[in-house]
Amino acid sequence: MTDNRIVVCGVHTASPITTAYLDLSPDIRARAEEIAGSNRPVTWPEVLLLVGQGIAGERDRCARVLDDDADRQEAAWNEFLASGKEGSATSYHTIPRGYAAAIRRGDATEREAME
Repeated sequence: MTDNRIVVCGVHTASPITTAYLDLSPDIRARAEEIAGSNRPVTWPEVLLLVGQGIAGERDRCARVLDDDADRQEAAWNEFLASGKEGSATSYHTIPRGYAAAIRRGDATEREAME
């Protein structure tokens, strides 16, 4: 981690939050500044919205990984069925879809820790 604290008259003035922000890569900082817009006071509901959107975005990102896995499994299953091959086979493609839906709903996740 680089030392990004601002020094004024030999005194480090940056807060831990500012230091952590400045330690982010330049592309992340640029995108954050583009999204956040100009510097202005933020209301509590706006803070809650930002945090909530972050949580929802992470849930969706995780769920998409499971959806992609389910899509691959389903394609393999359909290929097996279309091949006419004999033998036992099982498809589990519905399981990741169930997990993805539970993640999106927030089943047994951070909700319990917050209560």
